Amino acid sequence: MVHRSHTRLIEGTINASLSWYFKLSSGLTLLGVNLKLGTVNVATVNSQKQEVLAGFKENYAINWIPNQRITLVIFKVTTEQNATFACEVFAEKTFISIWRSRVQVDVVGRVQCTCILITIIIVLHFVTRYPSS
Repeated sequence: MVHRSHTRLIEGTINASLSWYFKLSSGLTLLGVNLKLGTVNVATVNSQKQEVLAGFKENYAINWIPNQRITLVIFKVTTEQNATFACEVFAEKTFISIWRSRVQVDVVGRVQCTCILITIIIVLHFVTRYPSS
């Protein structure tokens, strides 16, 4: 089963985050967590380490609260993040269970308001005519 959701991020945002919350059922042992951009692993967590993989360290970081939450921090949102991100949690009891969640991210532009102040100067020209004598 795959959980799916959708979110929007504003292009240029610094340190935007995507978080996945989970709780293991009684008796389950966490094997690992993978975060993906499309089908490519961006970060991984297991009993040995938690790391952003090579090639992604300049753009991402992770915050990990064991067996509760993983957050992917995006240093600066660009159109490259206009994609599907996924979290896969692997656990075992008598067999391996996988919980998957996918988030479709739409990167939107900043709303810009350009106000133009137009000053209109109206010159009134009065012509006074005096009767000629």
